[in-house]
Amino acid sequence: MKTTLRWLTAACLLLVCTASFASAFDPGRADFRISVDGLDNPYRVLAIPVMPEARVHFHSPDLPAAALSARADSDTLAPRSDRGWSWHAPSAPGHYPLTFRQDATGETMTFNMLVMTPRTAKVNGRIENYRIGRYPRKPFRGLDVYLPPEGFIRVDPALAGLAVSPHFTLGQFLSKQQAGWPRFVLVRPELLLVLEQLLETVNEGGVRTDGFTVMSGYRTPFYNTAIGNGGYSRHQWGGAADIYIDQRRPHGRMDDLTGDGRSTIADARFLAAIAEGVMADMDVEGGIGIYGSAPHRGPFVHVDVRGFPARWEF
Repeated sequence: MKTTLRWLTAACLLLVCTASFASAFDPGRADFRISVDGLDNPYRVLAIPVMPEARVHFHSPDLPAAALSARADSDTLAPRSDRGWSWHAPSAPGHYPLTFRQDATGETMTFNMLVMTPRTAKVNGRIENYRIGRYPRKPFRGLDVYLPPEGFIRVDPALAGLAVSPHFTLGQFLSKQQAGWPRFVLVRPELLLVLEQLLETVNEGGVRTDGFTVMSGYRTPFYNTAIGNGGYSRHQWGGAADIYIDQRRPHGRMDDLTGDGRSTIADARFLAAIAEGVMADMDVEGGIGIYGSAPHRGPFVHVDVRGFPARWEF
């Protein structure tokens, strides 16, 4: 009897440990970093949009190039220094994965290089049959970040599932407008890095979630105008995301993060406060907006990487 009890106790402990291990949050970090034209990446996967024929420079701040193996689909990657490489983007738009491997550990870091379709392909506000609309003629405050984008990422159904970072896919950032395929999208890697760090910090703070619901990512100027949003919304440049945590039932709304038993603007304030700390720690200047419930949706938080601070609440 005692032997049976010991076995049952051990089995229960194993189940508890296994369940705990299975539910542990994996931030998706590699054990080395690679910077891309000065943008430091610690994650095992990150998407980098580039224009055709662009030259992109990679640098390893932690390891000499000899400690890493680099693999590309074609002979477009070349050593540049003892810690760097240069990648020449192909002329044809599309997805070109580029992987670095730390030889001593086998750990890999993949950059999903997304060669964009140039803006010059836009005719009468459309690329192919996808309606983009028109960007403002004058950039907001004369800032370069508000100039019309040079190009757009072409997305077909297969590419929609592509990982743009450890916990987000390209399809999550598509504009919500009704359209067939292909579609076109923008997403800035700076935004992805903020979202990933925010997700990690939320989990470290005791809110267990594997991701955020992206209620709104990229918006075409056509769609942005249709929903009555301002002409300089950062969503139009792929540098903003409206997010909420939806881990528990009932789904479709922000979870109760404050413990008061309700989904209210207080939960959006809770998440926004964490975002405030994350952006400060990362030395990223951008916008944080807090939104309460509306008849057609629950509360959410807007996060963007506009390059200067902005805060608001509705």
